[in-house]
Amino acid sequence: FPVTIPQADLQYNFLQEGNRFSNTLKAPLFDNNFQYGLKMSIPLRLSAERGNYRNTKLAINSVRLEQDLKTTRIENKVKACFNELINLRAQVALQTKAYSNYSLLQRGEEVRFSIGESSLFLVNARENKRLEELQKLQLLKAKLALAGYQLNWAIGRL
Repeated sequence: FPVTIPQADLQYNFLQEGNRFSNTLKAPLFDNNFQYGLKMSIPLRLSAERGNYRNTKLAINSVRLEQDLKTTRIENKVKACFNELINLRAQVALQTKAYSNYSLLQRGEEVRFSIGESSLFLVNARENKRLEELQKLQLLKAKLALAGYQLNWAIGRL
């Protein structure tokens, strides 16, 4: 659409016949058969340009908000990965203590079995429980390693 901007036009015409002005003014501007003119136009409404300006401002603001949203999402993902890593470390430490305690219980049951105060069924039950805890510990260690890689990926190291 057409752009309406303020305009100023200066006109100059050479007149062939004499001028029609009286000599009472004696202004040098009207001597020597010249005609001058100044035409100025200012649009009353610049609504189209104002609308384009507002649309551009809104587009810039929209891009900034999208950037902020993406930044916030990345920060939240990094924080979530970091918190998961911390929680898994605590779980691995707790599971390691549980595994060592079940190992002590199994050794104690084996000692009781060797002196005749326990049965082979109880020794096997303690050993099964210890192996279950070992399996849980290995699974948590695998999750911990995976969480470490996810955190490195989220912060851009991988």
